[in-house]
Amino acid sequence: MQPIFLYFSDYDDGEFAISIGRDGGYVKTPDGNVVTSFNEKLVESIIYELQRYNEISFDDDSIIGEPIERITLYNLHCTQLDFWSGDKNLEAESICLSCDPLTKLSPGPEKVDQYHQWRSIIKLLDDSDHDFHKIQYYSKDKEEINRLVNHICSDFNNADASRKSVFISLLTMFESPILSWAFSFHDLSAEAFTTAFTETANFVFSLECLVEESSDDLNGQDQDFEKVRNEQKKKLFDEHLDVLVTCEKFLNLNLIKSETEKNISEGESKKLEFKSTFRFCLKKKSHQHFISDIIIKSVCAFLNTDSGGTLLIGVADDGEILGLENDNFKSDDDCQLFFKNKVTSNLGTEIIPFVDFVIKKIKGKSIAEVKMKKSTKPIYFKNVFYVRNGPSSDPLTLPDAVNYIKDHFD
Repeated sequence: MQPIFLYFSDYDDGEFAISIGRDGGYVKTPDGNVVTSFNEKLVESIIYELQRYNEISFDDDSIIGEPIERITLYNLHCTQLDFWSGDKNLEAESICLSCDPLTKLSPGPEKVDQYHQWRSIIKLLDDSDHDFHKIQYYSKDKEEINRLVNHICSDFNNADASRKSVFISLLTMFESPILSWAFSFHDLSAEAFTTAFTETANFVFSLECLVEESSDDLNGQDQDFEKVRNEQKKKLFDEHLDVLVTCEKFLNLNLIKSETEKNISEGESKKLEFKSTFRFCLKKKSHQHFISDIIIKSVCAFLNTDSGGTLLIGVADDGEILGLENDNFKSDDDCQLFFKNKVTSNLGTEIIPFVDFVIKKIKGKSIAEVKMKKSTKPIYFKNVFYVRNGPSSDPLTLPDAVNYIKDHFD
């Protein structure tokens, strides 16, 4: 089918997917998982990238052919979903530094060029407390080699799934654990990666094969042969660079955060507060009325504060996404009804126009986002007047409340 018939679609629980035609199924990975993400931009970019192909072929809704055989956004995301979206780790036995082209420093005059082209990697290893020479093929220092292998595994196992996918894809293509590690976990640029790889035996072998295929009709003319060699080197360099640029784009797309995620990363403030639950006490492991009272107190304070503010429920004080699962609501509607009843019974129905409640999905978990505008009249909770003071909701004494209301309300 033509790729113009791939559509961006809402999927389930806040995720996005790629539908095949208006009434078809959804695009799947080779393992049969629906290609989904909470990241709207990533899904859109995969669709746009697929537009470069004249035709897209499917096997049981999984794309086959070039988009999955090459390192593309679709390929990288499929690798992430099929293999690295869970807790699967990389074992040291899977890393072979003796096979890495960067551990084969030339004994001849080519060494000077390798030192020059590998300088970014050598510096990175040095900054990471690893000795470049002790990991070379001529070294007998197994301890240093094992330290670097363990470092690579540790960085991999502590990374998110998108970086794991990039590492594995680059390792498969370039057979260099060191370059793949430097790029995926230590921000080595696409240009630096490709430049370093041009001085490896792997690159030279690929180049000579291309030159041989292209030079059959040159009749031994050295000038033409050198021209062909330079053209093929540029072609191969550009092909490798395109792969790395795609990987950079994939990583950058996975860094894109929603406005809510950005707010969470900035932490609590006068205009933003986090609460772990609606009604469940994490310490007592049961529903407690005082938990929802704390929520209502914060709502009251935001309504009395000039700038209003936002309350995120299902988020710990340190920004960890806990979700609303502990509150055990039957549905999102049940959660919203609970909140509405609590707020109106304690603060009055007149506050409804100033409060906006929505359930959002962050990293696969549901949180409640409550946005409040300043009320047109003072709001009290249990006969106490609250306002925002920095990142907390504080009660005012009667004299202070009188003066505040005089200054801030008509």
